[in-house]
Amino acid sequence: MKDRTSLDTVVDFPDPDAAETSEPTASHGTAVQEDERIARAWVPQEIPPAPPVAPTPAEMQQIRRTEKQVAAKMPAPEVRVGQDVRGHPVLGLPHTDEAGWQAQLKAAFGTASGAFADAEILRLIAALQAARDDLPLETKVNAALAVIAGVAPRNEVEALLAVQMALTHVAAMRMLGELNRLSPHVSPGGVAIAGTVSAKLLRAFAGQAEALAKLRRPAEQVVRVERVNVAAGGQAIVGTVTHPSMDRGSPENEDQPHGTEYQRASEPATDAPVWSEAAGRLALPEAQSQGPDTLQAARRGTRQRRTPR
Repeated sequence: MKDRTSLDTVVDFPDPDAAETSEPTASHGTAVQEDERIARAWVPQEIPPAPPVAPTPAEMQQIRRTEKQVAAKMPAPEVRVGQDVRGHPVLGLPHTDEAGWQAQLKAAFGTASGAFADAEILRLIAALQAARDDLPLETKVNAALAVIAGVAPRNEVEALLAVQMALTHVAAMRMLGELNRLSPHVSPGGVAIAGTVSAKLLRAFAGQAEALAKLRRPAEQVVRVERVNVAAGGQAIVGTVTHPSMDRGSPENEDQPHGTEYQRASEPATDAPVWSEAAGRLALPEAQSQGPDTLQAARRGTRQRRTPR
């Protein structure tokens, strides 16, 4: 007896009395799962997408505009990727014009060096081959080349940033997929690790985009506006003003806020003579008394107060 539902097809169950086992039968390679709703085994069926419908008039106008935009845009270069008997990738040309293909690659990487373009393609293939996903290697490489061509690097440094952005995006999407696949109840540690790594990769992508924008940003001219108050009768000088120092031997005095224009009176010159007793200068007379003398107090005039009349 067969029991059918709208979405699932349940396989036949043999009679328990006629057979020793009651396991469902399925074709080789088909996973048989148990439906918890009816407690019976069921075989998943392929559900094709809904068939396409004719576009509306508004969609037809939009299609015509986008076709013109795509035709006006320069297409990104592509490669053909195969593999040898050992499973190693083999690079192929998309068309027979090898010189034209090399020119397309150089323009996409913003360089005139064919070695640089070939080296970056080989690095892309090696990095994308290590990524574990279901996409073919040729599709991943051509998608990365489309990202690089969309960045339109002008030199080798910008091309390196474009390659890093393409690979960082692939790694970030992979970690976000792991984050969505894991359950916080079953593996909370895995969810935390996947979330942290995803956030770091997304910040790294934003930093690479900011670095590319800084390289392309023109040099900024800084204009400093200062306020100068000039009193009545004064004069203001606009520009750098330097005062010649009188002391040529000490340039460090020029940076001092004061005392740089004239010599200080307390600092004698190095060649000035020193007064001494031998030079004829009179010495002060010595005191005659050896003992301590008391000094008389200063006299103050006394003024009598007059009584008011």
